[in-house]
Amino acid sequence: MGLGRIYKGLRQTLKDENGNTVSIKALAEKMGLAASRISELENNKREMSLTELKAYHKYFKVSFEYLLGETDIQSANEDIQTVCNVTGLSEISIEKLMDLYTKKWINGLERFINHSDFFQWVCDINFFLEDCERYIEPNQEKMNEIENKHNKVLEEIKNAGYTICLPSWISEALKYNIISHTDYILYEIGKEAAENAHNNKEG
Repeated sequence: MGLGRIYKGLRQTLKDENGNTVSIKALAEKMGLAASRISELENNKREMSLTELKAYHKYFKVSFEYLLGETDIQSANEDIQTVCNVTGLSEISIEKLMDLYTKKWINGLERFINHSDFFQWVCDINFFLEDCERYIEPNQEKMNEIENKHNKVLEEIKNAGYTICLPSWISEALKYNIISHTDYILYEIGKEAAENAHNNKEG
């Protein structure tokens, strides 16, 4: 078994009016299940029954496959499941992209992605993240040695109790590449948009 972490994790996403994690008893009342049964599920003392499976699916709006430990994708939306499986992106990323599409802002992102330098831009970011992971050290007092003027990734990791002892030349070089490629891509797609608008106006 070992699926208790999934059921416990779902409960921990719920908060009461004081911001505390909802108790097993409170969840049992909301779902119409016995508290002892939920406790047994969370502690891997037995398998989930069909009735409980349906109750969790309906209440948390997660897929049956997720509840059975067959996938890490929580969403019951088959479209989201398919896109996650095909692209490898997380549900959060897919939902943000869908939100952009709903707001009709997807055109700008598509132009950015379709630019010839986009692949290199992604590579630079991945190299930077790999170096961050390679040089990370838990709870070391070396943050002052890092030149992280406006890097949100480093700041977030520092706040989480970690230190990245990333050599400054790597940090600065990769950040320069990322910013340079971003500026270049934006310049190119902006130029293209302006030219298209000009041509449409003349036509």
